[in-house]
Amino acid sequence: MVQIKKIAAGIGAALTLGYGATAFAAIPAPGAVADAYLILSNFTILQGDGALGKSGIPLPVAVLGGNGNVVLDDIQTNADTLASLGGAPASQSTSVGLGVPFSIQSTIGAGFVANTTLPVGTLNPTTYSGSATSSFGNALIPAAQPGSICGAGNVGDCVPVHNQVNLAAAGTTGSAQANQNLITQFTVRVVQTQTFELSFDADGFLRAALGQDGSANASYSWTASVRQQGSATDILNWTPNGVTPPNFGGVTNNGLFVTEGTCVVAGTCTEFADAFAMTGNIGLLSAGDTTVDPTVGSFEAELTLAPGTYTFTISHNTNADADIAIPEPGTLALLGAGLLGIGARRRKTA
Repeated sequence: MVQIKKIAAGIGAALTLGYGATAFAAIPAPGAVADAYLILSNFTILQGDGALGKSGIPLPVAVLGGNGNVVLDDIQTNADTLASLGGAPASQSTSVGLGVPFSIQSTIGAGFVANTTLPVGTLNPTTYSGSATSSFGNALIPAAQPGSICGAGNVGDCVPVHNQVNLAAAGTTGSAQANQNLITQFTVRVVQTQTFELSFDADGFLRAALGQDGSANASYSWTASVRQQGSATDILNWTPNGVTPPNFGGVTNNGLFVTEGTCVVAGTCTEFADAFAMTGNIGLLSAGDTTVDPTVGSFEAELTLAPGTYTFTISHNTNADADIAIPEPGTLALLGAGLLGIGARRRKTA
């Protein structure tokens, strides 16, 4: 009889500790949060001037067949969002030309607010999965334009992307995933040697939180690459890593070293600003709450291209997923009743 009481008490305590107590967890258990947010503002592609800061000089682009040192063709942005809750997916996609604003969002459940992160230590009371991607403005125009959350003073393009999943104690679903992919690609024909400047500000946020054992993961990445038509090798592959290396005269890479990408073949690359690593990920397998929240910072690199035809590709991705075991209230009630039944039967036969 005493042994049965000990077993029942032990299981009851385990249930309380595992699914109700918060003494060792930053959020209630069972519960999980994964949050990935990366916004680019003041994003421009201009004519390089060999110095830190936006040149403010538009590229000499040929318009409607007119004269110009740079001819743009096949400018396309492809975006897709995915939200999944308990294996049930929802998704959206769009494809637009340069400077065409768009906003798409996929959500399952209620509670996701795009471009708004959950404060550390908190858990939304509902269970949901959400993914959002949008773009406002024109990267080729160095003038203040409407920029949605970037504000009216945004210069060029404003590109916020966000994924967030929240598994609450009241939920009955144990897994959620949200991800988005945003790829802008365009072909450039350079008539005479031309320097291009890629410049933007960025704000990233990652959070993974668990109230008990499970998994929570969040990540983001941003990469720009340039490849000459007909080649199998990137001339430029820029993945900022939070370090601005020094420049050395006569060095082909000249400021872009293997730690953050490559710059070869066509000429000179220079990185002027690199505020934080644009490839980041965090994950948890046990109770805790961890974040990566870098200060808003600037990024800038210049690339000189010889005459020829090139493809520019800009990739912007985020991902958030969580998986925990959430017992339904009925399951806990049945288990408790079973333990009481065992104790009662033991008393009767004793």
